[in-house]
Amino acid sequence: MTGCPKSQTKKTQIVSEHQEEAIADAVKIYQEDQQKPENERKSLCTICCEVEGRW
Repeated sequence: MTGCPKSQTKKTQIVSEHQEEAIADAVKIYQEDQQKPENERKSLCTICCEVEGRW
């Protein structure tokens, strides 16, 4: 049997938590990428697109 439906507020909270996790992933990857030589680095936009594709 299914549980009770989630309120709109709870749905918004869940989406917000997922977005925060995605942003944290992007920041972590970007900071790691900055340790590489300048010609091997990815742009922030590229990293964000990769993270967005995973989520």
